[in-house]
Amino acid sequence: MMICMVSAGPVSKDNQCFCAAMNSSDTNDKQAERGLTVELGCSNDEEQKCKKLCIALANSTKEDPEGDNKFCDVFAKDGLVNVHVYSKLCDRPYIFTGIVGEKPVCCKDKHAVPCS
Repeated sequence: MMICMVSAGPVSKDNQCFCAAMNSSDTNDKQAERGLTVELGCSNDEEQKCKKLCIALANSTKEDPEGDNKFCDVFAKDGLVNVHVYSKLCDRPYIFTGIVGEKPVCCKDKHAVPCS
């Protein structure tokens, strides 16, 4: 499983939506974070929109045969990652999207490798 996000153009960090891949349910174990190029307010409704965007991005790449390689190239450090997808809006804490990778992703030199 992988998340593919690109950020192009200026967006205020004060109300930007971020999607993050954590290595566990511990939000201090962040492997990667990307800001989306959408500006949202900071309300509860907008926070749910941000969460839905992160879910949609994660789901859209789930079946991509190159998904693990793209994840390693763009996001991950070397090692094993058990992907847990989170979203974050404004200065709010990360919220779990409910998306967990079906299997660990192992990365070495920005490429997916078999997990041993």
